[in-house]
Amino acid sequence: MNEIVNIPEINITEWLRSIPKYQREIVSDLLEHNTPEEAASIWLDSSTQNNSPFSSEGANKKFSEYVFKEIHKLLCGNPIYSEERNELNKILKNSGSKEAIISSISAAIGSQLGLATAFIAPAVVLLLITAGKVTVNAWCEMHKEF
Repeated sequence: MNEIVNIPEINITEWLRSIPKYQREIVSDLLEHNTPEEAASIWLDSSTQNNSPFSSEGANKKFSEYVFKEIHKLLCGNPIYSEERNELNKILKNSGSKEAIISSISAAIGSQLGLATAFIAPAVVLLLITAGKVTVNAWCEMHKEF
């Protein structure tokens, strides 16, 4: 395993500002009654049939499982994402731009799964909120079943 990505703890409002308003409003509503991880699952699984190459495999397929697994690989040191992780760490070290972080992660995961970055970005934000709160080391340990 390679090094992990150290996501800074940034409050929810700041992370949400990095996605378009129409997405931010929906995600904010989801967060009223759900944890960030639950909200990410709801976001990803609610319209999978319209956005996912996996939708032809059946309506019961949970796309969130694929996204969570790939984000875990990227953040927690899986070698297949070593270049992307190096780029993320450069962004974090130089500018720390939330938009650049989200765009980079969404592009990496989206290309791996064949999914548009605009669709995956809100889920990335929600998972980064969680990882930033508990530190990435703890988040990786909590989700090591991936």
